Amino acid sequence: MYMELGFFVDESGDFDLKSQHSPYYIVTLVIHDKRNIIDKEVELLDKHLFERNMNECAIHSAPLIRNESVYKNNTIEERRACFFQMYNFTRQVPITYKTFSYEKKKFKDKDSIISQMARDLASFIDANYDFFSECKEIKVYYDNGQIEISTILNVGLNCILNNIVLKKVFPDDYKLLQVADFICTMELLKIKNNNNILSKSEKNFLKKKELKTIIKTLETKRFK
Repeated sequence: MYMELGFFVDESGDFDLKSQHSPYYIVTLVIHDKRNIIDKEVELLDKHLFERNMNECAIHSAPLIRNESVYKNNTIEERRACFFQMYNFTRQVPITYKTFSYEKKKFKDKDSIISQMARDLASFIDANYDFFSECKEIKVYYDNGQIEISTILNVGLNCILNNIVLKKVFPDDYKLLQVADFICTMELLKIKNNNNILSKSEKNFLKKKELKTIIKTLETKRFK
């Protein structure tokens, strides 16, 4: 089978197990078959963002929702418009994804959660070995935001597959990295919603019905 895949990786959280504001750690792997061209979808997204003067940097969904960082001077209407453009893009592009979620309080230390992540990634690849091993090449795109994730990807993937190419990249350059960021954010909101711990800013930004619809839509894109 002549096929090239792209793995676009992003994470949400940190390895401080005592952090009160970040009780979960989430890693998302967006999988794209490069035979499925997404140029038109990217062009349309860029057009919409340009029209709203929000095209100067990558879309980071969490600060977009919380009115932080580069979005602190934008109105909620502007931020919601940008958010739903990313949602529509994610919904339309031909991708699948796998998310690994961890409640940090269940781990005794940083090494134990890293070890669990490595095992989970290896199990996922091993369970789908026939599919992934038949690919001519799998390019793994990550911004090296956290060295622990870089190490897990490097060791975990290369120990099982021989068709891996690791690429350090910037989110601004790849919309599918921004999709991975979006999915991480939504997976976290799903967990927080299920546990009734959504923040005030999160509740103000998304109505319950909207959140439910987005989560349901994303479920259809999970890697089977």
